[in-house]
Amino acid sequence: LLRQPASDGYLTALKDWDGATGWWYFIELHARTLESAMLKHFPERRWDLQCEVCRESMQQGIIRHLQSRSHFQELVRRLKDIPPPEEAKCWDKPWVSKFPCQSPQGSFYRFNHLTGDQELHSVSVPRAAVEWQKFTCEEKGDWWWRERDGSFFLERSPA
Repeated sequence: LLRQPASDGYLTALKDWDGATGWWYFIELHARTLESAMLKHFPERRWDLQCEVCRESMQQGIIRHLQSRSHFQELVRRLKDIPPPEEAKCWDKPWVSKFPCQSPQGSFYRFNHLTGDQELHSVSVPRAAVEWQKFTCEEKGDWWWRERDGSFFLERSPA
C-alpha cells in the first residue's frame, strides 16, 4: 500500500476556484501525482479514464480536467455540505475514484477528488516504490522530494 499524505486544505480551497488559496492551486499537486501514477500503472488507457465525480472523460489530461471550473462546480454541487476531514478522507465516499491498474496486475489506484489523497493497492509493493516524501520549510513552504532521481518541487509558498 502506497499512500500520499492526507490533506485538509480542501476546506479553504472549496471556497474559491481561482484565488490564491483556491481549488485550482490546491488540486494541482494532487492531479500531477495522479497523472504520474496513471502513466506508470495504467499506461495504455490513461486518457480514456472517466471522472467518477462529473462522469466526463479525462482525455484532455487529468491535470487539466481536475483543475477545470466544471469539475470544481460539479464536485461542490454533489457535496451539498462540506464534510469534516475525518469523513472527507474516507475511501468509500462518492468523491473517491478507483482505477484498476495494468501494472502491477491485480492492483488498483484510488483518488479522493475532495482531499487529493491517493493510494496504490497492490499484492506486493517493494519498499523502494515509495515515490514522494514531503518536507516542510518555514520560509518556503512544503517541498516534495523523490529519492529515486532527486526530483523535487514546491507545493505552496506560505502566505
